[in-house]
Amino acid sequence: MASATASPNLPQPKVQSSIQSMSHLESFNSLVAERVFHGYKHRQKMVVPFHLSNINDRGAIGYEISSNPHYQLLLYFNVLLFPFWAIGQILVIRWKLVYFNPSLFHTLLMSIFYSFFIAVEPLRLWLGFYGNLKERVPDLAGAFLFTLFPQLFTCFYYMSIQPYLGSGFTMPFEIALNTAYCCLLIPQIVLGYISAQGIIKSQAASFFLTLGGEGGGGGADGDGEEETVDVEGGRLSRAA
Repeated sequence: MASATASPNLPQPKVQSSIQSMSHLESFNSLVAERVFHGYKHRQKMVVPFHLSNINDRGAIGYEISSNPHYQLLLYFNVLLFPFWAIGQILVIRWKLVYFNPSLFHTLLMSIFYSFFIAVEPLRLWLGFYGNLKERVPDLAGAFLFTLFPQLFTCFYYMSIQPYLGSGFTMPFEIALNTAYCCLLIPQIVLGYISAQGIIKSQAASFFLTLGGEGGGGGADGDGEEETVDVEGGRLSRAA
């Protein structure tokens, strides 16, 4: 005698809310990518299957990885440094509150910047990891934007701006801790931008190589004249 098992009740509103939040985040990242990375808007209309992403000289199908290993290495070290930054900075804030009795405005600024940093940093690191490994330009655009603000600005605030906002003061440990973090954030801005531009150009070139391989066998037209693909500044052209 078979007994019917009831399916567990899933929290549908929470699931739908999570899906909507991820959809809004992806739309926001795509909008940032269009504005920041030149050529991404032209590339959006191209759909290149993974297995047809590149064609070599012999006509065999392959795939060229466009991820930036230096950017990925910086993100890895950033993940290791983040817990030390979070613990060290909260200890400094507590030290100031207990022994120096800062003003209310300075206390609010320290708490708000710290809370924003702790909330945004895991999301920024995830977007950087996922966008670089999966070659997703919108995710790289989100990581690029969050690196600029609020993360880099927060480090500058704890490092040197506190005396000018809320009559605060900066301790030597804060300067050392946030300087080390800035040494990771600033190269990530440069390498993240370079990585996104490289992915855009690689995917655009792969699109035309795929068309050439399907139409004429590995990048040559019907008359035997070899075609080249010129990818410059995000604009694509084909020259026979």
